[in-house]
Amino acid sequence: AQGDPYGPDSTIAEILDRHNLDHNSTTYKMVYAYTNACRIENPTQELVDIEEKLQTSVNSIWLEIARIDGVGRTNVSDFCGSDNLDGFLDGTRQLAKSLSTIRKA
Repeated sequence: AQGDPYGPDSTIAEILDRHNLDHNSTTYKMVYAYTNACRIENPTQELVDIEEKLQTSVNSIWLEIARIDGVGRTNVSDFCGSDNLDGFLDGTRQLAKSLSTIRKA
C-alpha cells in the first residue's frame, strides 16, 4: 500500500536511492511517478515537449519545400546559383519523412 514503509513502493524507492540514481534522471522520475500512483508531475512531459518541437521542425521543412516549389526550383536554382537544389530538396524531403516516422513510433 502507498505510504507503507515496508511495502513494494518503499522498497523500490530505497533501491533507487541506494544505487545513487540521479533524482533528475528520466528513469528515476518515471519510477517515482509510478510508485506514487502517478500523483506527481508527469515525468514524460520532457518527451512530449521534444515531440512537439520535432513536429514544428517537420512542419517548417515542408513549408520551406512548398515555398521553393511554389516559386519553381529552376527559378530558385538560377537566382541562388545552386547546382544541386533537386538533390538537396530530395534529401530534405526524406529527412522530414524520417522524422515524421520517428515521431509517430
